[in-house]
Amino acid sequence: MARAEILGIVTAFIVALAGSLALMPVAMALGRRLGWVVTPRLFDRGGHPIPNVGGKALAISALAAFILVWGLPAGTGSFIAGAVALLVLGFWDDRSREWIFANPRSRLILQIVVAVGAFWSGFGSDTGGWLGGVGTVAFLLAAMNAFNLLDNMDGVAGSAGAAIAASISVVAFLGGQFMVASMAAAMCGACLGFLKFNLRNASVYLGNGGSLFLGFLLAGLALKLRPPLEFPWSIVILPALFAVPAVDTAVVILSRAMNGRRVTQGGVDHVSHRLVRMRLSKLSAALLHGAASLFSGGLVVMAVAQGIPQIVPAVLVLFSIIGVSLLRLDIYSPATLNSPEAAGG
Repeated sequence: MARAEILGIVTAFIVALAGSLALMPVAMALGRRLGWVVTPRLFDRGGHPIPNVGGKALAISALAAFILVWGLPAGTGSFIAGAVALLVLGFWDDRSREWIFANPRSRLILQIVVAVGAFWSGFGSDTGGWLGGVGTVAFLLAAMNAFNLLDNMDGVAGSAGAAIAASISVVAFLGGQFMVASMAAAMCGACLGFLKFNLRNASVYLGNGGSLFLGFLLAGLALKLRPPLEFPWSIVILPALFAVPAVDTAVVILSRAMNGRRVTQGGVDHVSHRLVRMRLSKLSAALLHGAASLFSGGLVVMAVAQGIPQIVPAVLVLFSIIGVSLLRLDIYSPATLNSPEAAGG
């Protein structure tokens, strides 16, 4: 095993972590100066404006670290360009509701364009052909929007993102995919740097652009994995890696549909809100998202390392049971909807 490749993975992680820690305060100051802020309305934050530019610093840190180590290998340029396009899309979505991509249909069209571009760049499913293309686009769309939904409380998206990135990096490392491992390590480092300012009483948020960027990058890297597992196990590990954002998305969609609420309607019905409703602190709920992602990712790593892919369905069944259990929690009672936490959530 080449020592230079291992050093590259470690370097990408350290540079991204250091860059994120250094750039985040700069982004926060710039956000406050230019009015790139949002006023939180959940959990009695006092209504103080918080810069929602953390995703920009995270993206710059991760991409700079990867490019420093690897440059721009063939096929990565267009993929990174797509991720940056999503970052810009989310940034303008945060700023204005009147521009061309401000409505859900237009945003979805641009997301599809970016996902198709990623498929043509080689970030796709093993199955190939049109079926592989459809599966790739669907997975990328699901992941980026799942992370957009997951970014609903301090530390949640960052914790899950760091854990998923770490798992992808280890699986890629085991398969000798050092470039993928380096990019995932950079994403992990950038997420950890972001969490320094977001985990407890957040002083910065990802913003829509940051959450879309994070979900897209992680999903693209997961699709690039080529573990030594036969089909369909090589595909089944993908939802297992993203079990936490998948459960959160499923719980939100199903609970809103079952209670006659629009799927696009905001609310305190995410997994994180349900955990707080069960008397967990915000910090504990966020850390639990990260721990659950590490657990599911760790089982995927075990399945790949030990050659026992039968573990993976057990992950999906377990998290499905957890999702159903959380779905049964009464989150739409008048007492909940009238609480301070529900105001504008």
